[in-house]
Amino acid sequence: MMDYSIRDQVAVIKLDNPPVNVLGSAALTSIYDGIGKADRDPSIKAVVICGKNGIFCAGVDIKELDNGLHAPWIKHIGDFIDNMKKPVVAAIEGFALGGGLELALFCHYRIALKTVRVSLPELQLGLMPGAGGTIRLPRAAGLNNAFDIITTGNRIPAEKAAMMGIIDQIVTGDIIEEGIKFVKSKCNIDTSLVCLRMKTVKYSGDLDDISEAFMTKVKSKFKGAIAPIVSILEFVIIILDLYYVHLQSLSKNSPTYTRAKGTCK
Repeated sequence: MMDYSIRDQVAVIKLDNPPVNVLGSAALTSIYDGIGKADRDPSIKAVVICGKNGIFCAGVDIKELDNGLHAPWIKHIGDFIDNMKKPVVAAIEGFALGGGLELALFCHYRIALKTVRVSLPELQLGLMPGAGGTIRLPRAAGLNNAFDIITTGNRIPAEKAAMMGIIDQIVTGDIIEEGIKFVKSKCNIDTSLVCLRMKTVKYSGDLDDISEAFMTKVKSKFKGAIAPIVSILEFVIIILDLYYVHLQSLSKNSPTYTRAKGTCK
């Protein structure tokens, strides 16, 4: 489910679950074990995570998800990466969808070929992004872009994703070689400074207006569906830390305040 190799003091963790490298129990366990191995090895300076067969990762194995995954969840892998001093880059080719994009967002950096597409399509399946996407994506791309990406499920081209801040660099040539070269250039940078969890969420406009507009949009598009509505609320409450920081500063008559207060009970 994963190939582990060392090239020029860089650990290369290559997802190998054909045909599209979905994340099942075995794959998740092997990734977790791989980053742990790289972190413990004093000869390793950095880590590249990539996929075999021209594809980074198509997301979580839905069949296993239905039956319950018996492995470290993507968030557990991400929490480990967050605390690593060695830089980790996601070297993306093909596409990074759903849990695949969430895995990439947990890495300190993301590079991609120009042909790459990224997406969080969970709402189209009646699900919610459940592995940190609602937390990390707005911190990378801004709240307005993140709302649009999650509520539409559209596949975003690499160049557009780079303009949004999801991708750090567009590369050409061999993705692994480019990943090694890129991540070695980051070895002297404090990884805590580039973790998305440390970044603030940028947004343009009034928070109430933004949330109301997207709430209206998803109610119209997903009539009777729960996941999109909950996802919007999760954005408002968790991503912007309303419950802890902003909740008290919002007007008592604010729709955002009312929904957040009710949901956080």
